[in-house]
Amino acid sequence: MRPSLVGGWLLSLAVAGVGGYGLARSADAEPAPAGPTVQEQLELQHALLVSLRAQVSALDLKLADLSRSRAPVVVAAPSALAATALASGAPAAPDAPREVAREDAEELLARGEEVVVSALGTGRWRTEDVLALRAVLPGMPKAQREALLRRLITARNEGRLTPDEGGPLF
Repeated sequence: MRPSLVGGWLLSLAVAGVGGYGLARSADAEPAPAGPTVQEQLELQHALLVSLRAQVSALDLKLADLSRSRAPVVVAAPSALAATALASGAPAAPDAPREVAREDAEELLARGEEVVVSALGTGRWRTEDVLALRAVLPGMPKAQREALLRRLITARNEGRLTPDEGGPLF
């Protein structure tokens, strides 16, 4: 055989051997995980369940507060209401629902402030704090909610607040 043919033949055997070895090694390797593990998925579902439970509890409390604070509704004839309004010079549609909504928002803001101030006082953010904050956040006005969350996140980032668990702040 000619030396150039032998060299080419040996080179092709070497390349095939290395390629085969690499192919065999890749078949032995464990596949990379495609997504979250079952444990992580269960933890996410548990966190969602806790959040929903807190929201339902908050709505139950709000409903109980509303039912206790409201006076019984007296239904009068529309003509009697119009006559009374004209006689007194008062507007026909009172702003009572707006006042109740404003008071509810102020109460929710006060509860949220209390939770954050208490946590900042201890320097710890507990699971109970998370649940209490989740219960009041949906009913708070947007500007106050953002200010409260900004205060909470800033305290966490500055290290003045450490969560007991590795979960979300709210």
